[in-house]
Amino acid sequence: MISSVLLTLAALQPGQSGGPSIEPSQLRIIDSNGQASESCPLKDTKVNASIEGFGARVVVLQTFSNPSSKPIEAIYTFPLPQDCAVDGMRMIIGDRVIAGIIKKREEARTIYEAAKKEGKSTALLDQERPNVFTQRVANIPPHAEIQVALTYVQLLKFENDQFEFVYPMVVAPRFTGATTPDPGKVTPPVVPEGTRSGSTISLNLQINAGAPITSISSVLHKIETTPGDNSRTKVKLARADEIPNRDFILRYSISTEKLVSSVLTYKDPSKGGFFTLILMPPKAVTPEQAAPKEAILVMDQSGSQKGFPIEKSKELTKKIIKALNPKDTFNVVSFSNSYRLLWPEARPNTSVNREIATKYVEALEANGGTQLEEAVKAALTLPGDPKRPRVVIFNTDGLLGGEAEALRQIQKHRGNARIFTFGIGNSVNRYLIEAMSTEGRGDHEIITLNADTDAATERLVQRTDAPVLTDVKVRFEGVTVDNILPRYIPDVFSEKPVIIKGRYSAPGKGIVVISGMYGGRNWESRFPITLPRNGSSGSAIGSLWAREKINDLELQERMETNWRDASRSDVKGPTYWETAITNLALDFSLMSRFTSFVAVDQRVINPGGKQETVQVPVEMADGMSYEKIFGSMAGKPNGRLAKAPRTPAYRAGDPLLEVVAPADCDKVVAIFPGGDLKPLAWNPATRKWEVRFDIPATFKEAVYSVRVFIIEADGTRRKLDVPFEVSNSTPALQPLITRLPDGNLWLHVDGNPRWARVLLLPPWGERLELVYDATRNEIGIAFKLPANFKGGWFKMIGFDRSFSQTSANIYINANGVLEKIEVE
Repeated sequence: MISSVLLTLAALQPGQSGGPSIEPSQLRIIDSNGQASESCPLKDTKVNASIEGFGARVVVLQTFSNPSSKPIEAIYTFPLPQDCAVDGMRMIIGDRVIAGIIKKREEARTIYEAAKKEGKSTALLDQERPNVFTQRVANIPPHAEIQVALTYVQLLKFENDQFEFVYPMVVAPRFTGATTPDPGKVTPPVVPEGTRSGSTISLNLQINAGAPITSISSVLHKIETTPGDNSRTKVKLARADEIPNRDFILRYSISTEKLVSSVLTYKDPSKGGFFTLILMPPKAVTPEQAAPKEAILVMDQSGSQKGFPIEKSKELTKKIIKALNPKDTFNVVSFSNSYRLLWPEARPNTSVNREIATKYVEALEANGGTQLEEAVKAALTLPGDPKRPRVVIFNTDGLLGGEAEALRQIQKHRGNARIFTFGIGNSVNRYLIEAMSTEGRGDHEIITLNADTDAATERLVQRTDAPVLTDVKVRFEGVTVDNILPRYIPDVFSEKPVIIKGRYSAPGKGIVVISGMYGGRNWESRFPITLPRNGSSGSAIGSLWAREKINDLELQERMETNWRDASRSDVKGPTYWETAITNLALDFSLMSRFTSFVAVDQRVINPGGKQETVQVPVEMADGMSYEKIFGSMAGKPNGRLAKAPRTPAYRAGDPLLEVVAPADCDKVVAIFPGGDLKPLAWNPATRKWEVRFDIPATFKEAVYSVRVFIIEADGTRRKLDVPFEVSNSTPALQPLITRLPDGNLWLHVDGNPRWARVLLLPPWGERLELVYDATRNEIGIAFKLPANFKGGWFKMIGFDRSFSQTSANIYINANGVLEKIEVE
């Protein structure tokens, strides 16, 4: 049966979105009108990290290359670790280095715009979220390059005797609902399905672990290692053409039985002394008899979870249900555009209830938006048993733009509940995943799509039934310190250190006392500390304290927003918090939501400043579905607009043949047009047999066939003929306008089944998605002109099923009449 064979175009071949051919190292961009134009200026990204013990210093070098004959401005939205302190930026033009300076965000933007208008090369770095940044580079000369180097510091995660270094590579698509204040700043354009950007990424790490390295592994990438002595090694990505579409996660262990507590210090002549304490708690205890709890399992079933993510979430949730203690109660909450409760209140952990919950979880499908804040409120405010501690377990990728509202809901309704978050996916919103567990006084973990859910379930059971150390307190004896962070020390749910940051004004020796509840009894440990006259650990210690202090100020701001009556005299208000954060960030030259780096070259290279602005499209995050993502975010379907035939359509390239057949088949082979015979390989991740095949540019537009032979383990033989279409040109865009009875305009084109997607870009800046109307057999959209509309040009862009692209400019007058059509 043809239905048992799937042909898909994998994101490997550059240049399949139409227009002239593109070199493999270049990237098509969408200009301000939504039209594919020149090759993208983002040539490559180089990441160089130096790791010493618990700390990492990272330099990110972005190279922008202008292949066109006119100056351009490039805008690129990209991620960095949510807990890093970005403390430097440089613009590099040839052999000249222009240092970036930290300014208030509005002031930096004014400097940048003035330099841009004057024709000077300039760069501006803004923070949109703690883990999302925007880089702007203006006046890139024709056929020239400009590089921007960013620097940041961070502390590595250490848990269960293993270090972890993470570098995120892509800002995954996010749901932007009513609580998202700035949707355009966290949703960069995504390259069309079936293509890759062509921009490359390289990553080089130098690790000085301070003790022999016993194991090292990469979770999602192939790596090459070059050992030095037994405590040092170099790591780099094995592939030179790596697609930057998933997090880089490196883990390594060292040979010491346990790390000892340590202190890192830095003394600044004007700012005083800073310290970071890394205090090792005791080993985890084994629970003798866990107290009964109420477990609320919350599952994200939004469109971004389509495919592998929701299947991984289901797998994890079903295992958690099985692992609940006999006397626990539980409930399941699922959410997308709204939330749904399995039961009005938690039920006992019986075999019947487990079976009902398991069937409920298995039936969930991914679709819609990510209204996380409503699910948070529901899970925390459900009626419950006051004698049972409530544990709320979230499975989500956190891909939404309204993070602040979700965190406010946690802070407002958490009560005595503990929140544990599992980030499901290869490019999740780590900032929100971690912040939810911090606000919820719980813990978090990232579950990649190839992760072992058995191990994750075991860790969750350990954390919820037998936390390592609770009610943690730290005090200092013999030394004077202040501004101790974090303000509220979280409980320790696994074997990882308690990290304390603070300031000191005078040197001295003393004792740090860490205490808490361990295995149901009081526990205390004393650690000697020396605060030197001149700290020896480097200025990064001061930067890390300042970054933590900014986080603390934002926490206090949320608390005031949630809990304080605005009429009270002690309410500080938004201006106070903005001023406090801004002054701190300026004093320490750090990025924040109120400060930015700007660099200006004083040479004028583009008199008049006229240039084209282009926004760099990013890769689709690994494991995410185009259809569900863009459908859910637009609030309407945008997959196959008309009833597309089952036969897939491709341009020249190397699409992927996937065959659904048993894993133990003796052989699966395919004969392609032209006579090539290729064996297929079993892919355990997709559970399909697959192989890539070539479609040469010389293939004419027509329907072709692949013959597939399946030889099963018992000798059964099957033969399949799988059709596919080669298409190199799009249908014509011939838009028409009809006025509807309600006064809206219906803009439409013929419902040709070859169309995959049609967009309309009105002059007021929206991006509208046309949909298929079966009753009219048309692809169209109903919209209303603004009250003050005086006529203007609209851009219409069509993509066919092979991702060929065409566009037309249409002029609509003030009365809603289509006057002109200019096909490009």
